[in-house]
Amino acid sequence: MEQVMRAELMDADIANFPILAPPAGSFSLSTSRTFQPGLEMRSEYPQWYRRFPMISAFKISDPMGDAVLQTPYRPRMPAGATYNSPTIVYDLYTPRFTRGSGREKQGLCPLCAELPERGGEGTEYWFSMKISAFNYHMCNSHGISASTKLPFSPPIGFRSIRRIGQASKYEKFAVLEGKCHECEKFIPLESMKIGDVKVREIYWWKHAAKCHQGAIEGECDIYYEDEILARVKAWEKVKKAQAQARGLIDSAADKNVPVPPAYIRADSGPALNMPLASYPLDLASHGLTSDVAVLTGGSPVPSGSSILRSSSFDFTTSLDVEGASAVYALP
Repeated sequence: MEQVMRAELMDADIANFPILAPPAGSFSLSTSRTFQPGLEMRSEYPQWYRRFPMISAFKISDPMGDAVLQTPYRPRMPAGATYNSPTIVYDLYTPRFTRGSGREKQGLCPLCAELPERGGEGTEYWFSMKISAFNYHMCNSHGISASTKLPFSPPIGFRSIRRIGQASKYEKFAVLEGKCHECEKFIPLESMKIGDVKVREIYWWKHAAKCHQGAIEGECDIYYEDEILARVKAWEKVKKAQAQARGLIDSAADKNVPVPPAYIRADSGPALNMPLASYPLDLASHGLTSDVAVLTGGSPVPSGSSILRSSSFDFTTSLDVEGASAVYALP
């Protein structure tokens, strides 16, 4: 009886909130996230396992946004909207654009706004930020956690439970349940009533929104491996190399050690391998004007090798600079 009541309450709750069904499809090795070996994956619930697009909306003149600017995927600024910066670039939850204020404030779903070829719908869906409509949409249409800003983990196990008492012709004889990695309880994954809902994964996501504090062990590869993700990763490598190089110079300055222009060697500094990026990168827009050294020669760099400085360097191919072996960010 308790199971029947829980299912009926879920049905009543769902009826009060319109949701948008995500694109149909079944999971595959190319579109699903990576999980620990042995995890059972149910093909009838593809949205539990899907990957997501790296959100391509960045603030105008933002250094990381400039790295994405030249792709055809960068979305336009919606009319009357204000850019809303996420805490981290990998955030799948936070709306990148908002409009209005106070009780009238709305957020644009960042996932629906992505182009269909990137896993979105290419459509603007706005939801109220003050009455939890945005939260409901992100949790129950996409399965994105408001706390972690990442997808909810799927069940770690399944079992089928027969209903208590006699079923009517409109009810099922058994219900599938999934085991939660956090509370270790089995949660109903479908209604007792015969039929289907727009988003079959919603029963699990509603539990996960209240229970999950993190992902299951071994869950990774959340994002599609596309041009946007590659550019963001390449930008991060440049910034990391710049920070590490600055640390080396600061350390030398503290010890009153003079640092010549050619102080960085391939065997003593962080290198950005050029094949990792396949696009022109305007270093000036990334705060790297005259900050990049292209080391020529083999690795490690032999004595006397030249260092070329450039405020604009094309990462399209390693042949752009003859004999270049590595690229370093200098302070």
